[in-house]
Parts: sequence; C-alpha cells; structure tokens
Amino acid sequence: MNLHLAIALSCTETGCETQVLGETNSFHAEFSEPMIEHRIIVRPGDLLVVNRQGDSPQVVFRLVRFQVDQVTGERIFIDTPCSQGIPMSRAEGLDERIVAGDVVFVANGQICDIAVNGHPAHPERLQAVLFPQIQAMYQQMEGVRANKPNADT
Repeated sequence: MNLHLAIALSCTETGCETQVLGETNSFHAEFSEPMIEHRIIVRPGDLLVVNRQGDSPQVVFRLVRFQVDQVTGERIFIDTPCSQGIPMSRAEGLDERIVAGDVVFVANGQICDIAVNGHPAHPERLQAVLFPQIQAMYQQMEGVRANKPNADT
C-alpha cells in the first residue's frame, strides 16, 4: 500500500475529490470495498487515508471531523448521535489541551488529533500510528476473502 493523508473536498456515494496534505492538486479517489461494505459515510472536511498504489487511488480509511461540544476535566464530549453523553478517549500521544469549540479528527471512538485550519496538527504521528494498523487490517481482510468459499460454486 502507498498510503497518504488527504482531505475530502467533495464526495459522492462512490468516492471523493481529495487533496493530499502538502500537495496543491486534487484527484478523485474511489471508496475501497470495505468502506462501501461497511457503509462508511465521508463528508467534505473529513481526513482520509488514500491508497495511491495501482491505477486508481482508493479511500481506505476515514477520520471524522467534529467540533468539541464540552470538556469537563479530562472528559471530552462530542455531540454526535452515537456518542451523546459518552466521553471520547484521547489517542495515545495526544497531549494537547482540548477545549469546547476545538475541531478534532475522530476514529475508532478516539480523538486522534486536533484540526488546525482544517488539517491535522500532527500528521506525522497519525501516519506512524494509523498506517501500520490500516495495512494490517487490509491484509487480514484479504486473507479472509481468500479463504471464503466461492458462493458461485
């Protein structure tokens, strides 16, 4: 996999116009099969992991951009239908002070980074942590698919 962090600029049901962090050109990336199978919704402004290996780029992971609703001590709340009243945890290594009104990127039930001008504040840390996890997840899914009996036989 040739993974890159990108921002979703506009989205359809099958993919997004994306812009890789640090690049000026945008391009269309289709959603990977697992993204479609799990009905992952991507909105403009979300942080994406795009695989640029092969002929057509694919969105393989999404971090949702949310605004922090409330902070009480170490408990951080984001007002979403799935997490109302449930504090979000911080990803390991995210030590910055977070206050109500901050915009953050969330994945897997954790606040992974703070957004600064719509981009992650610590893209290198996200790459170091997320890219190996995403690669392992996709390798595992490929193994499961390879071992599934073909329904057509």
